[in-house]
Amino acid sequence: MQPLQGCGTTLSVDLRHDGAGRITRHLRLGCGVFGESVSSVKDVAAYLRWRARGRPIDSIPAEYGPWVSAYDDLRPPTGQTPGHVSVVCPVFDTPPSMLAKCVRSVLDQSVSVRELILVDDGSMDPEIAALLARFEQDPLVAVLRSASNRGIASATNMGIDRASGDFIAFVDHDDELAPDAIEWLTLATRDADVIYTDEDQLTESGDRIRPFMKPAWSPRLLLGMNYVNHLMAVRSEVLRTVGGLDPSMSGAQDHDLLLRLSETPHRFSHIPKVLYHWRQSDRSVAGDEHVKPWALDAARRSVQAAVTRRGIDARIADAPNAGPYRFVVRFESAPGTSLIVSGSSSAEVNAAVRRAASDVVILTLQGISIDDGMALQLAGWLHDPSVAAVGPMIIGGNGSVVELGWIGSGGRARPYGHGHERVAVPFLEVAREVTAVGGVAVAIRRSDFMAVGGLNLSLPLHLAGVDLTTRLARLRDGVCIAEPAVTVDIGDHPFSTEMSPAMPFAPLDPFVSPHKTADGMTIDEPPSVSDRVSRIVPRDCTGSQGI
Repeated sequence: MQPLQGCGTTLSVDLRHDGAGRITRHLRLGCGVFGESVSSVKDVAAYLRWRARGRPIDSIPAEYGPWVSAYDDLRPPTGQTPGHVSVVCPVFDTPPSMLAKCVRSVLDQSVSVRELILVDDGSMDPEIAALLARFEQDPLVAVLRSASNRGIASATNMGIDRASGDFIAFVDHDDELAPDAIEWLTLATRDADVIYTDEDQLTESGDRIRPFMKPAWSPRLLLGMNYVNHLMAVRSEVLRTVGGLDPSMSGAQDHDLLLRLSETPHRFSHIPKVLYHWRQSDRSVAGDEHVKPWALDAARRSVQAAVTRRGIDARIADAPNAGPYRFVVRFESAPGTSLIVSGSSSAEVNAAVRRAASDVVILTLQGISIDDGMALQLAGWLHDPSVAAVGPMIIGGNGSVVELGWIGSGGRARPYGHGHERVAVPFLEVAREVTAVGGVAVAIRRSDFMAVGGLNLSLPLHLAGVDLTTRLARLRDGVCIAEPAVTVDIGDHPFSTEMSPAMPFAPLDPFVSPHKTADGMTIDEPPSVSDRVSRIVPRDCTGSQGI
């Protein structure tokens, strides 16, 4: 191993057989427990640029390999009926080898698709025309052709109009499906209107990296980022009712569609299994998030349009110190009047809230500073009647995350992100649903506080906040929000992460992947064989969002 200067990264060369009698060279970059395979010096340069943007955590963790071995070959628990899902794939001058792999991944599924609809959006490459003509010989393939390049949204809409399946799934022309992707989708089609799965990325050399393991349906997280992305399937009648994709949002058409779908009470289902492989290339956002600046603009506009449709007094801003495609809903007003209440104990805060006359109270540990702007951003989320409590990101003296809300793990409450550095990790960048927030700083409705009897006097204030907000969420049949756009530095203040095991948290929290450890971020070791299927069955949610 030879270190690359300036980044603490090692470079090694692997010699591999390519299956055709040749030996190929593969460069491997490693940094601590992270590593990433690349195939050329050009890739090394791209990797170093990516590292310079502060994104090392997105590389493949060492523990992804065991996850792949444990879960890749697990099939759904019951046999599925073929033919429910139409797959729509817009095509525009795709590298022919990539398009061929994409098509084969759809046609070689363990359960047959209803049809694969390839929409040629005015390709000029004669190889693509010839390849599409060959694909068209397959009875499962339909090829639609546009005389000019109209954009991915319009091309996809052509495919939607042609599709005859009960569900329509979307695949990009250079990506690949896992062999059992449609079989798993079909498992969820009876009860869901929108289905999405986990995903990872494919390097140009075919290595799988950067697994993206998602929470169950989290519509407020969706305002900050399109965490759903791939693979997504939508019930055909629902998709047509909302009008398909909006060509004016091209580049963020999927995000815009999801935001519109989330505004009516549809049924959403998450399959926590990696079933989609997003290919990196020099034309793909998977390879470089800055390659399509118009897509960032479209995404920003789509979120602003959603907030405007919902009558929320807010503007959309880029999330500070975050990667592209991450947004903050900047509230311009809060519901009613707000008051900051500070104390050193649960009893002291209880007494102060009972004396208060405001609609919203922001509870804080004594010595914690919350200015008016921070208070407004926290309280603004309470415009949503199903949001029970809102807390900021808590940072410790060494700059690492103390908590970004609390989640359930093994039936116990755990602080999300505890101990992690504030690097550009998607779920540390944007506001998101969590099961609870702590009492270091938390915005709640005073009426709710009174309804549940206030803070538990037997707990220190920051843990009493976890207990309180869990009860408030049950009262509202709602959620809590962790808002990283507001940060509170507690320095070296002692912070316990141990809640009573009697706290009624679910064994698997809906707002994190079931494949993550107690911190909510690190991939867990695979459980026993008998428990594996229970981790990848669809997770369903019915309802729309308030904000």
